[in-house]
Amino acid sequence: MHTYETWPFTYLQVYCDAKVETDHDANVDLAMRIAGVMAGSPMPEEVRPMIAMRPRRGRVVLRLTRMPRSRRPPRHVYSVADINENLVHGLGASLPW
Repeated sequence: MHTYETWPFTYLQVYCDAKVETDHDANVDLAMRIAGVMAGSPMPEEVRPMIAMRPRRGRVVLRLTRMPRSRRPPRHVYSVADINENLVHGLGASLPW
């Protein structure tokens, strides 16, 4: 018997190439831009020191890049029986970026 998760899921799974951005200044610049979008206007420079505290919280920026069409995410495996010579790595469904 398969056990499937129910909606809403407790995670998000993304198939892509990812890079962890650790450059502090670049991360603060990005956070300033995101805060400006959320607020509906650019953030004033006075808030930069508050945003610059982010590394103390252990936060990083993940830069995600779409996978080339030649690479595909793996299919789900629900039990040991699903792992055999017929297991292929094709798409069941794909969402546009």
